Amino acid sequence: MAAKRKYFKKHERRMGLDEERRCKEDLQNERPEVKHKWASRLLGKLRKDITQDCREDFVLGITGAKQRRQLCILSNPDQKGKMRRIDCLRQADKVWRLDLVMVILFKAIPLESTDGERLEKSPHCRQPHLCVNPYHINVSVRELDLYLANHIRHHDALLGVTVPEADKDDCCEEEDSLHANGVFNSAELYRLARTTIVAEAAGEKTIDYTQGRIREARDYWPANLLKGH
Repeated sequence: MAAKRKYFKKHERRMGLDEERRCKEDLQNERPEVKHKWASRLLGKLRKDITQDCREDFVLGITGAKQRRQLCILSNPDQKGKMRRIDCLRQADKVWRLDLVMVILFKAIPLESTDGERLEKSPHCRQPHLCVNPYHINVSVRELDLYLANHIRHHDALLGVTVPEADKDDCCEEEDSLHANGVFNSAELYRLARTTIVAEAAGEKTIDYTQGRIREARDYWPANLLKGH
């Protein structure tokens, strides 16, 4: 969003799809230390906006302690007693509800800042108004979402198999009426959503904005997040 805003101010027009793709590639190709710095700052901001008594539960739950995932992770309330919003650092022109940020980072679901109404808390969540635990948050699905999911399921390139002629639906023979207008195709989204949140290998640090999530080694998270770095 920050890149789009800067582009609009400079050129007085919106960024085209090809330009968005180039921007995506630039972000992907940035040096690992730049990505690491961005991720560390964002994690520090998330930690700051979580109540102090929930910070350790948050880190341990994300890094694999399943029993901690059952606990609510509470946002510090704003002046109106509601969930806090953050700007996600990179001088973005929007603020994001903290639970939205958690779902994007740790579940790799490509939500927008206006998708707050799509989020629903699990029945076992005891404090739904302030809880930002990504394991307590579900995304509501509409009929159009189901239709699009079915369309993607039949995407040959995504599945990596050739569909026999006898098994093809009639709709597959018609001209495709669905056109993606983002920089990620369905195969990329599928692959990124299936990536584990925390790298299994100790010492591995893999951070990529384009994944919408952060994967760090188990021994790195507590040492840095709990100290507030």
